[in-house]
Amino acid sequence: MSHACGHTAPDRRRHRRRGPGRCLFAVFECGMVRLHCHVVDVLDDAGGQCTALYPEKPIYDIPGFPRIEAAELVVRLKAQAAPFQPGLSPRRAGPGARGR
Repeated sequence: MSHACGHTAPDRRRHRRRGPGRCLFAVFECGMVRLHCHVVDVLDDAGGQCTALYPEKPIYDIPGFPRIEAAELVVRLKAQAAPFQPGLSPRRAGPGARGR
């Protein structure tokens, strides 16, 4: 998975990052500095392995959560990113994707 914060004005910068949690959190970070993001994912929806492979798996290393299931983390990350209205292109390999 990767995403790019594309630019709509000459002073905008691009940002690319791979990984579901990092990607969704980066949408929030980019939004805070007024950058627009577009998420490109090889799956139907952003969330990566957390959603597709082990949604019930507990995660213990997220600040503010002593324990949170992977699917719940993705729901919360999506809610955090939602105000910045990221675009989403599901079922597409992002730049630099190998073996897909």
